[in-house]
Amino acid sequence: MKLFIYTIVILFFTLNSNAQNNSQDSLRKKPPLIVRHNANSALPDTIHIVGILAEQPVPGYCGVFCLGGTIKVKLTKKIPGYNNEFVYLVTACLTISVKKNDLVNVIASKLKSQETECYYKSIMNGFDSKGFPFYKLSETETSKIH
Repeated sequence: MKLFIYTIVILFFTLNSNAQNNSQDSLRKKPPLIVRHNANSALPDTIHIVGILAEQPVPGYCGVFCLGGTIKVKLTKKIPGYNNEFVYLVTACLTISVKKNDLVNVIASKLKSQETECYYKSIMNGFDSKGFPFYKLSETETSKIH
């Protein structure tokens, strides 16, 4: 009986130790960086995006706090001067009802460092754009996503 209890106690501490290590690893992971356009960006200033949401969006929030959200759009219509199958966008006040595979037909502009709106300053991001700069959507354009 003592051997059984001893085995259970050792097993418990081993599992608890592994859970704490995994928890600490996930806390160390930083969210992907938001890549902004700089003065040398040769990409178009404004783009018309037609496509579908490739992954579940990261919603923003507008209220007591203000956070921009992010979406990753798989293009169904090619954009002149833009050579990637995906576009990464910062959204203004995106609702949580927007889901993966929803249709997107919006106009976006370059996200730059000197933005003044709160949702372009503090951004919840879940997408690695692999170095491609993000574009931004106004509140009006964000509301068109469904």
